[in-house]
Amino acid sequence: DPNFRDFYQKADFAILDGWPVLALLNRARRQRGHTPLTSDYRIGSTDWIPGAIELPEVGRVCVVGATEAANSKFIARAQALAPETSFLGIPGNPWAPERLDAIATRVEDFSPQLTVIGMGMPLQESIAVELMARGLGGVIATVGGAIDQLAGEQSHAPRWTGRLRVEWLWRLASSPRRLGHRYLVEPFKLVRLLRTKQAAP
Repeated sequence: DPNFRDFYQKADFAILDGWPVLALLNRARRQRGHTPLTSDYRIGSTDWIPGAIELPEVGRVCVVGATEAANSKFIARAQALAPETSFLGIPGNPWAPERLDAIATRVEDFSPQLTVIGMGMPLQESIAVELMARGLGGVIATVGGAIDQLAGEQSHAPRWTGRLRVEWLWRLASSPRRLGHRYLVEPFKLVRLLRTKQAAP
């Protein structure tokens, strides 16, 4: 997807949150003669969001995504961490493409120092691109399911599962209907696609 690729090429930072991405990065680093990175370089959105909200430089935070209930729970918990901070919650579920312009306008009018968008790929990236195109100041971060997790709607995988590289298995067992296709079908489709591309003249 060229638009998806273009977004990440424009991003100031891409954070490593999963060990498969770290493994692929380390493979590329070895090929270039660089030292592989350790798992200490992994950080998920649920790790950095609470600290970012508490920064004195962050006075307005916009939260885009999740259901209305999860979005409200997230903001209630965040407000307890940072009582002086103003929050704007914009639920993302249910989603309709025609909402994009209205959402972008609301965020633009609020003028946040931090906007977190948890809508899943590549929808959250398309929303971020729209905000960037409008020249929105502050930090825009795509955070996947972090809003639901920090709201308490979805459970966190224990830290030890990440160290043992079985985080995906814990998540699959916790939510098989939601994540079964992602973990049991999509990886094989990706491998097949990559092999097809490599074999192409």
